Formats: sequence, structure tokens, C-alpha cells
Amino acid sequence: MEKVTSLQNEYLQIKVNAKGAELTSLFSPKSQLEYLWQADSTYWGRHAPVLFPIVGRLADDRFQVRQTSHQLSQHGFARDMPFELIDRSDEHLTFELLNNVDTIEKYPYIFSLQISYRLKGKTLEIVYRVENRDDKTIYFSIGAHPAFNCPILPDTKKEEYQLTFEKKETAHQYFLQEGLIAGKEENFLNETSRLPLHKGLFAKDALIFKDLVSKKITLTHQNGEHILSLHFPGFPYFGIWSKSEEAPFVCLEPWFGIADTQGVTLDFIEKEGIQSLERSEEFLATYSIVIENI
Repeated sequence: MEKVTSLQNEYLQIKVNAKGAELTSLFSPKSQLEYLWQADSTYWGRHAPVLFPIVGRLADDRFQVRQTSHQLSQHGFARDMPFELIDRSDEHLTFELLNNVDTIEKYPYIFSLQISYRLKGKTLEIVYRVENRDDKTIYFSIGAHPAFNCPILPDTKKEEYQLTFEKKETAHQYFLQEGLIAGKEENFLNETSRLPLHKGLFAKDALIFKDLVSKKITLTHQNGEHILSLHFPGFPYFGIWSKSEEAPFVCLEPWFGIADTQGVTLDFIEKEGIQSLERSEEFLATYSIVIENI
């Protein structure tokens, strides 16, 4: 049985499932709109999974640490594990996942992963905290994968929406093949702040960018109405994805980490985007979702 916890203020109501500490609802009592994708398995059966301790796929779904090989499936295990609600108030919820016998077999580190949700007016702030409780350096990646309903306004179509970057971008798009980085398209974004959600945009799977100048992306309808903004300061990678042209959602994904590159085999500690923590150190990262049209 799912264990779901709710939190509400004047503008927003959220629900979080203890499984994966996954956000399952982002609803506005004022606009009467549900902004988060409701996990219709016809297209994609998740809402907003947390990606830990890897982002994306590993080559052969395995990684090596000190000549020992470990199996780890795409996006890691945290999204499917039970978290404990360790702190709550009228404004926030904090969930925690600790290593256990099952995780040590897949990922040989002792850690605490905390995920906090805080409501501040029209803003939902999400904080990731990773603590090294091991007697050695630990290595990991972490990322967000929230899916937002699109179209969301009545009597509109997905292709009527666009993503608006905070600043003009000139950036490569890294593309995937069987979940691994397979190459890049030069200047996919070329001095533009607009990315229309046109048909065929996700023909090569997710759009993946590194070191965007912008730290905010806004989902906007062509009539000029701003729906929501995602703020992601400090995140070096950003993914944009939808399952298909027909799938009525778009994912906006800030990451600390990236999938393996085809044909490249590295030790886990040398993997691109990997984060490291010395003994007793903590990692903190925050992103926010701001609802614009309420």
C-alpha cells in the first residue's frame, strides 16, 4: 500500500509518496490545475523520480570500483526504495534513505540521502542532501526527473507550447542510443531563448545539454501565458524529454551526472559528471518549481 503525505498552502498542494520520496502531485487550488504528470502507464508510469546514485544508463548496466564490478540499472535504485519521513512542518517534508544490505550489493558505500520539499508561496523548493557516512570517499550522481502536464490549459495542444530559456543559448545537444550517449548535434541551440515543442523534437530520445548559461526554464503557451518555471542553479547538466509526440507531458530534468558514453569504459570514480564526498562531508543541491499562472 502506498504511503502518501500531503502539504498545502494558499497556492499549492503537493503529495509525496514514501516510495522513492517521489512527488506525485503539484496542484493549485486557485487555478484548479494539476501541473504534474499523473503517471498514466500508457505513456510513462512515473511522476517525478529521483535519480540516484547514477543518472542515465551505465554501459552493460555495470560499473567498477577498485576492480570490483557492480550491477546497477538505469537511474539507480533510490526511485524504487522506501524512504522514511523524518521531519515535517506546515511548510516542509523531509524524507531519508539509508544504505542497507540490498544497496551495498549494488553500490558499495554507506550514505544518507535526504530529499526535502518546501512550499514558499507559489514556489515548491526541492533540496537534495547526500551525506558520506563511510570511512572512505564515496562517489555518486543525482538528478531530478519531474514530468509536467503538457498541454495543460483547456483546449490546447502540446505543439502550441514552448520552453523559454532565461538567456539566449548556443549549445550542443547530446543524444542517446539505447540509453547511452552516442554523439552530439552541433549548435542545436543557436543564439536563441526559445525551444518550441514541435513534433519530432524527441525523435532521438531526450535532449541533453551541458553547462547551459540559463539557470531557469519556463514552460509557455503560444498565447504568451507562462505556466511554470524551473530554477536549477548549480546543476551542470539538463535533460528535456517526452515519451512520444502523443505523450501529454514534458520532463524538465536538472542533473549532477550523465549516462555513459558508448564505447568508453571508465572506473566509476572517473565517470563524467560523478560527484565525490570525503568522509563526513555533505552534498547539497536545490531546484525550484514556480507556478506562474496563479
